[in-house]
Amino acid sequence: MIGSIVFLARAAIQAGVSADRAFSLSNALTQQIEDMRFQNAVLAYEENILLQYVELVRQRLRSPIRFLSCA
Repeated sequence: MIGSIVFLARAAIQAGVSADRAFSLSNALTQQIEDMRFQNAVLAYEENILLQYVELVRQRLRSPIRFLSCA
């Protein structure tokens, strides 16, 4: 499951999400999983993890692209 979270974080970064946001979510999700006591709870949480990364990418795609000024 932790490997899946890292994979989702990297995919989100490739889609334009900042590395800071993607890995912050990764850390938070990993901590939540580590606090769970039962395997079935972790498996039930898996869909929620995916949806959180989908939401990050969706927000990124809806936000305007900002260009740095060279002036």
